[in-house]
Amino acid sequence: MSVSGNYINITDNDLQSKGTSDKPGIGISASGNYINIINNYINQSTTNEVGIEFSGTNSSIRNNTIFTINGYAMQVSVSENITLQNNSIATKAGKGISIFGTNNLILIENNYINSTNGVCIMLDKASNSKFPKNVIIKNNKLNTTGEFAVDAKNADDSPGSILFDGQGNIIYGGGKYRDPNGVVSIPNSTPIFDGESHYVNESNYDDYFTSDGTLTSNVSDRDILIISGNFYNKNIIINRVVKIEGNGAYFYNTTFKIIIDGARIDSINIINSNNMGIIIVEANNVEINYCNITLNHTKTAYGIWISKSDNAKIKYNRITVKGDFLTFGIFLDGANNCTIQDNIINVTGTKDLYNHHVGNCTECDNGTCVGGTCTGGTCVGGTCVDGTCTGGTCVGGTDDDGTHIIPEIYRTYGIILIGSDNNKIINNRIYATSALENAIDPINDGQNSIVGIDIYYDSHNNEVIGNIIEIIAKDPFLYGMGVLGSPTGTNSTTAKNNIFKNNRVTLVGPYFVSGFISGQNSYDTIVSDNTFECWGGNYSYGITLEKSQLNTIANNTIRTSAIVNYAIEAFESNYNIISNNNIESQGSYSYGIALYSSSGNSISYNTINVNGNRLTTPLEGTHHDVIPYGNAGILLIANSNGNNITNNSIISSGEYAINCTNTSGNKIVYNFF
Repeated sequence: MSVSGNYINITDNDLQSKGTSDKPGIGISASGNYINIINNYINQSTTNEVGIEFSGTNSSIRNNTIFTINGYAMQVSVSENITLQNNSIATKAGKGISIFGTNNLILIENNYINSTNGVCIMLDKASNSKFPKNVIIKNNKLNTTGEFAVDAKNADDSPGSILFDGQGNIIYGGGKYRDPNGVVSIPNSTPIFDGESHYVNESNYDDYFTSDGTLTSNVSDRDILIISGNFYNKNIIINRVVKIEGNGAYFYNTTFKIIIDGARIDSINIINSNNMGIIIVEANNVEINYCNITLNHTKTAYGIWISKSDNAKIKYNRITVKGDFLTFGIFLDGANNCTIQDNIINVTGTKDLYNHHVGNCTECDNGTCVGGTCTGGTCVGGTCVDGTCTGGTCVGGTDDDGTHIIPEIYRTYGIILIGSDNNKIINNRIYATSALENAIDPINDGQNSIVGIDIYYDSHNNEVIGNIIEIIAKDPFLYGMGVLGSPTGTNSTTAKNNIFKNNRVTLVGPYFVSGFISGQNSYDTIVSDNTFECWGGNYSYGITLEKSQLNTIANNTIRTSAIVNYAIEAFESNYNIISNNNIESQGSYSYGIALYSSSGNSISYNTINVNGNRLTTPLEGTHHDVIPYGNAGILLIANSNGNNITNNSIISSGEYAINCTNTSGNKIVYNFF
């Protein structure tokens, strides 16, 4: 594709190589001003091919996925004021990003570049007078076994012209950085704590922390504070790049707030009542490891809260939270490129009955707005999180304009992400329940809900892998995992390219359970190799696709048991791949796979064994499914057309193994009934 001109958007193209070794191809060649190259997929499988070639001004190249062999994945030349952001690049031996010749004001940010043995980012000159200058290389993940991850030897050597060190880049594989003066260094994505070691105890605490909780002048960047003893009612603010290392350190009714890049906390114990555990605010590259956090909070029972902060590593912690209102084990709000790994999270939600609201506030700590200013009880520039937003008013803190309401947020989560990209949620164990004592009738009582891991609104490229989620509670609505691109009935945001793989979800509830939901405006979600065991009193869903598109549901084991079962349900969800799943459902009414107004789906190689004895009628309550309950291996209704159903093995107690009455254009071949 070759484009030249001004004010052009090049988006959502799928470009495959058509070049040859004698005549290599270019995926996208563009020149001009105010050009946006966004969300393109480019696969260049011939040697010396280029993914994107650009020359111009005031333009951006964002959210593209590029594969090359040994050419340039992306080359920018003779350009000014260009943003290269959130691209995913893989090349075997080529250069990931090349900035060549006369270039000025270039931002290279939040890209993932994997060059097997090449250079991830190259700044190169065309002549002694034509070279890149004023380049910021920030918050990228770079992986190479080659000599250099970033080579800026031939760029402008004026002080401050090329910014790389201290910009939050993470380098894997041992690649080095060569600066414009030819100096070679080994970048470190986290600080080296080689300063002074301070031994802090109850008697000398005031030597190291001021009355307002900040560090005193006795502490410098890269120092280590080794803390032992019992401490009460200390609100601690980490404002220097230090490592806090606990040695039998117990903090009671104490919140740690980190406001600086690169700080680290290891092996402390926090036991709180009406205080949050650890808050990370606008601080990148923070690490929290091996900590025990136990808290009970009437409003915001947050174990660890990461707000507008990137590249955090939260590992090997034990978090136990109990709340009467919002109860989140780990909360990511505008947090990118974080790793949440090998944590044990115990969550106990409220004992009080409640109905769903239009949304909840989430960003005030006892009346203080985190990430904004609290003026007269009104949060400005932040989201109020210590109360419920009803008609724009935050109970326990006000939000009069209503703009900071986060819609469709429940009250109890193991891990929740909002507006957060490129995070890895790996090998965590989440155990969730609530303090409700009796199974409830959702017609007359409440709609209490609990979720294991959920990804909300404008969150992309996250990986949820190898987690164990167990929710056993008397709340009427239990959910294992999910992703939601935008609030129901709106198209304001999306959630794309999120992966849920090798997780194990167990749900036991009295009314409604759902192993996984891919919700409205979610695209290209992958759900594979998971095990869902969903035991509900009235309704049990294994996987639900609700107004989401292009999902891949593969190699999952789904077991459901309830009066009514929908092992896999798709509602207005199109162009999905549903393959190689093992489905078992039993109850009074059971569907293996049920589609409503869903077209263009590929349903193949699934093993479906569903049984319904029609003995019990469900309590419909506040849950009404548009697909009437019944029995079938596969059901298609309401203009579910043009689906491809092949090579499935179906055992069903229903009248039909496959029922596609009043639909058209469906291809049904090579199935075993």
